[in-house]
Amino acid sequence: MIKDVIELRQHRWEPRRKELKQKTLNEIRKEAEREARAPPSSAPSGGGRDRGDRDHFRSDRRSNSSRDGFNSGRSTMAPVYQHSQSMSTRSSSSNKQMTLPRGIGARDDSVKTGPSGRPAAFGVASRQGGRGPSGSPASFPSSRRGPAAGAKKPQSPAPRAKVIPPLDDEAQEKIGKKAKSIAEEYVSIVDLKEAEACLVEVQKEFKNHEDVNRVFAFEVLKEAIDAKAEAREKMVEMLEKLSLETKTLTFVGIRYAIEKTIELCGDLWCDVPKLHEHMSEFVVRFMKDSSLTCVSVDWVLGGCLQSVDKDAMEELIDGGFLAAVLGEILKLLKAVDVEKAKKEISATNVTILSVFPSYKQSPKDMQEWIKKYELEDVLPLEPAFGLVERVSKASSYDEVVSYITKNIPETMRNDPLFATYTCLFILNLSKEGELPSAERCMLLMGFCGNTDTQVRLVSAIVQTRTDNDEVKKLLKHLVKEGAVLAPAFSKWLELKNDNSLSRMRVQEELGEFVEELARTK
Repeated sequence: MIKDVIELRQHRWEPRRKELKQKTLNEIRKEAEREARAPPSSAPSGGGRDRGDRDHFRSDRRSNSSRDGFNSGRSTMAPVYQHSQSMSTRSSSSNKQMTLPRGIGARDDSVKTGPSGRPAAFGVASRQGGRGPSGSPASFPSSRRGPAAGAKKPQSPAPRAKVIPPLDDEAQEKIGKKAKSIAEEYVSIVDLKEAEACLVEVQKEFKNHEDVNRVFAFEVLKEAIDAKAEAREKMVEMLEKLSLETKTLTFVGIRYAIEKTIELCGDLWCDVPKLHEHMSEFVVRFMKDSSLTCVSVDWVLGGCLQSVDKDAMEELIDGGFLAAVLGEILKLLKAVDVEKAKKEISATNVTILSVFPSYKQSPKDMQEWIKKYELEDVLPLEPAFGLVERVSKASSYDEVVSYITKNIPETMRNDPLFATYTCLFILNLSKEGELPSAERCMLLMGFCGNTDTQVRLVSAIVQTRTDNDEVKKLLKHLVKEGAVLAPAFSKWLELKNDNSLSRMRVQEELGEFVEELARTK
C-alpha cells in the first residue's frame, strides 16, 4: 500500500547527475596533458540509473499488512527517499546536483518567545519602542588575478565545507533492503546489540555516509506504520534505542524519516485510520528531549513540512491530519510532562489554527479540538472563548470589559500566547471583507499591550489568511486604530525563529508592504 503511494508521489522522477567537483590548477594541467596524449573520448554519463531498474526495488512488504489498499496494477517507481526535493524546487539545469534534505538545517529551535513589556491596558494606544530592520551589503574580493607563473601558490583561505553528494539509487535500494531485514530480525529476536552491529556494518560499508541513517530510519518507519501492532511497537522501539540509547542512528536520520513519512500520511490516512496516533507516538519519543533531538512542536509544524509539495500539504491540512497529529502529540506529551507541553506550544511562532482545515478555524472549532484531546491544561483558553461569545452577541463594551476584569487575570492578559489567540478569535468574528469595529479594536489594544503579542498577532494573521488584499486592508486598519504599532512590524521582519510555511511566501509577496508599515509614524 505504501509502495503505491510512493509511486504516485514519484511520477516526475528525474535521473540523478554526478556532482561537478572543483579542480585544482595542477589537476587541470594534468588532465590537459592526458587529453593531448590520448584521442578524445565521450563524456561520462550522469549518475542516474535506468528507470526500468527501479522495478527491482519491489518487495513483499505488504505480506505483513492486513489491508489491500492501493493494490491496482501500477508499476513501482523510485522510493520516496530518492525523491529528496520538493517538486516545486526541481531545476531545468542538468548540472544541478540533487541532494537529500538535511534535517532542519541551521534553524535554531532553542529560541523562545515569551511575554515582555508592561501590563495590558484596554483603550490605551501607547506601546513599547522597537527597531527597524537592518542589514549590510555583501562584500566581494577586489582582485581576481591568479599567481604568477612559477611562483609559489599562496595559501588559500579556509576551505568551504565539502559538499558530499548523495548515495546513488542502487546504494539506497541496497540500504533499504538491509534496513527491512534488520527490522524483521529485531521483531523476531529483540536483540538490540545484534541490530546495532548490523547497522554499524551497513554504515561502514558506505563510509558512514549520512544517507545511510536517513534511508534506514525511513524504511523502518514505513514498515512500522503498515505492520501489526506488536511488530510496529518493536520496530519503533528499535529506532528509539538505536538513536537515544546506543547513539548509533543519528537524529538527522530520525527527522528525515518523520518528514518523508508525514508527506505520505494524507494519502494513507483513509486506509490506516489510526495513522495519526502511530505517528504521534513515534514523534513524542523524541520530543521529550527536543533540545537533543531537535524534534519539537515548532519543527513538526514548520521545518518538517518545508519539503512537502503543495498538493500533499493541502491534503494534510484540509483532510485534518495535521490537526489530529498535533492534538495527539500534545496529549501524549502532557501525560508525560504538562509543563513541557506548555513550553512546546509557547516556543513556536506557528499558529495552531494555521494547520486546521480552512473551513474549521472558528473559536468553537478550536474549543472542540482542545476538549477532544484533553488539552485544557496545555491551552487554557476557556476565558477567551467566554469573552468571544459575549463579543459575538454584541454585548456593550463596558459589559465586555467587566467580564475581562472578573474572569481574565492580568497575568493571563499579558501572556502573548493567550492574548494572541484571543485577538485572533475576535478578528475572526468579522464577516468576509468586513473590518473590525472601533470597539473591537479597543479590545485588541487592551490585549496587545506589548510588542511580543503584536508580533505574534501579525504572524497569526498572515498564517491564517491567504488573500493578500484582505491582509493588507486588515493590517492597515489595525495600524490606524492603534492596535498594532510600527515596532511590531520591524520586529516581525527580523524574526529568526518563525519557521511557518507561509513565512517565505509572505516575505516575497508582502515584504515591501510590511516595511512601509514598519516606517509608519
